[in-house]
Amino acid sequence: MENAQARFDRALEEYEQASDLIRGLDERFRLSAGVRYDPEVTQRQFDIILQAILLQMSLADGRFDRLEQQFVDKLTRCGDLLGYLRASGEAAVPKHWKGIARMKPDDRDALLALLPRVLSRECDSFVKPLALADAADERDFLAELVSCLRVITESLSFMDGSSTEDELRCGDRAIVDMIQQRWSDILKDA
Repeated sequence: MENAQARFDRALEEYEQASDLIRGLDERFRLSAGVRYDPEVTQRQFDIILQAILLQMSLADGRFDRLEQQFVDKLTRCGDLLGYLRASGEAAVPKHWKGIARMKPDDRDALLALLPRVLSRECDSFVKPLALADAADERDFLAELVSCLRVITESLSFMDGSSTEDELRCGDRAIVDMIQQRWSDILKDA
């Protein structure tokens, strides 16, 4: 059985792999579309979306364990979900992940309910150029990205010492809602 550090290291490897994949798709989109494109924006979007997925998973069991907080905080490097949510002005959001853990359950539920609406445009903006680049290639980038995300979410599910089916289902549902379904819809239309 892997310990928390080994699981984090494994998740970090998958995060790096996903980031490399995203940079490759960014480059492909820029070259094929002839559009100026900033891969740092895409990485920031990915981090925000990944943090939202991990937050939803972490709160699936009603707790946001200290190790889960550290996992979410240390895994991503460019985006800040909490800052993004604060900037939206939609809800009072703490500056640090430990503040989420201290929120009343009703406030956390309200925050989770808000995520799909607030992040919808960000998800669309992240997915569209990557899906268009994917449509022009034989390689299945979506499957590769989803695979990376599933390893990351599985790693998070064990951070608090136990993995639950609710956490894993929540992570899978968030991946489908935020990335996979949007990507598939764009590929159908391409």
